[in-house]
Amino acid sequence: VPVRQRQAFRTMAAALPAKKAAVPHRPSEIGYDGKPLCAAAKRLPLPKETKDAAYDRQRLREHSCLVRIVDQLVKDPRYIMPLHAELLVMDPSATVQLSKDIWTGDYKFLSQIPRAWLASFIAKEATANGVQVLTDGLLAKMEQDGADNIPTLFSFLIQMPMSVAFPPNMKDAYVATLTFHARCRQVGSRVRKFVELGGITPAGQLDMKKAGCFRLTFHAESGMCTKITHCSGAEAVPAQHVPITRGFDLMDNYLDSRAAVVLDPRRDFLHLLFKGSAFLDTMWMPNKKCVILKDLADISANDVEVQDKARAAASTSNAEAMAPAAMDRKRLATEKAQAALRQAAEKRQKRRIVSLTT
Repeated sequence: VPVRQRQAFRTMAAALPAKKAAVPHRPSEIGYDGKPLCAAAKRLPLPKETKDAAYDRQRLREHSCLVRIVDQLVKDPRYIMPLHAELLVMDPSATVQLSKDIWTGDYKFLSQIPRAWLASFIAKEATANGVQVLTDGLLAKMEQDGADNIPTLFSFLIQMPMSVAFPPNMKDAYVATLTFHARCRQVGSRVRKFVELGGITPAGQLDMKKAGCFRLTFHAESGMCTKITHCSGAEAVPAQHVPITRGFDLMDNYLDSRAAVVLDPRRDFLHLLFKGSAFLDTMWMPNKKCVILKDLADISANDVEVQDKARAAASTSNAEAMAPAAMDRKRLATEKAQAALRQAAEKRQKRRIVSLTT
């Protein structure tokens, strides 16, 4: 390249504006509600710079959105389950797993159990408790109305969220069925009362506010809550210094431990009002290691093993009891065959003697 052209290039390059260094992104100290960010949102790591301005800006926008999401989930946990359901739908592996109708037992969480299997179990539990309206047709309508209806009803019956770990000793479908039936009995077999209170409409819609874990009774004139009734029959009265009005929203009423009345900034968990009630003894609690299903599965597996041994012993005893008769039949058949052979030999001997004499 000629010298003059190189000098011209240098002059043009010097005239261009210098590229500004990327300014490190710092999340805003203000959360989604106008208050300071929670500690978990502040601890989110910043994305690393790649020197690609467009890519870095996109990463920073995504990081800012993630900060706000974490801040909102920590401050208002009622959005956790809807977000979890959306993520399951977006996850291809989860979608494939949910579409399978065959039980495999290779699950990490209850949410991976096929919905068809859950529906079959719900129908069996309903039939065992004398409820005939939960037919396959109604369960199909529930599935069409919403993909979360079957798992939500299943969670209500066993009083555990679908995020609970799947016990490894429950891989056998029969053991799992016995375990879930035992859990339903442990929490009071709630399917009958749920249906009687109108928890399922003929169109297959669930109404957990009407027939879930707790029901609120309000005063006709003042609109104040005068009584809270648990589906087990236990009752409680709200404290006067923390009144509950019709303006409160009843959230997560399918689980005893998560059901709460919400009106910003208050979130009151209803089970805290029922001190000493029997349902608290079998209630699933978050942030604690859950071994309820594991213990029930051990009992169910042991029962199945005892039944198998009893059947094997019964079949062995029957075989031993039938053995003498079988031996007698075999001996008689042998003696009959031997007698027939002797008769045939005698006839042949007579024919031979006759032929020799003639």
